[in-house]
Amino acid sequence: MMVGIFVLVALFFLAVSLYISGGVTLICNRQRIVDCTLQTRRWLNQVVMEGQQLFELLRVSVGT
Repeated sequence: MMVGIFVLVALFFLAVSLYISGGVTLICNRQRIVDCTLQTRRWLNQVVMEGQQLFELLRVSVGT
């Protein structure tokens, strides 16, 4: 009985870790001005959960 509970908890944490494994990607094209797309990805970086267009930026500064 206790082993089954531990297996369910382990599977839950595995599913959560697979969901949150992803990241944020900033893709920019530069001509006279900078147009960017900001994407939030989940499920091992395979699924785009949210995308946001950023238009006419004058400068882009990225840090960690």
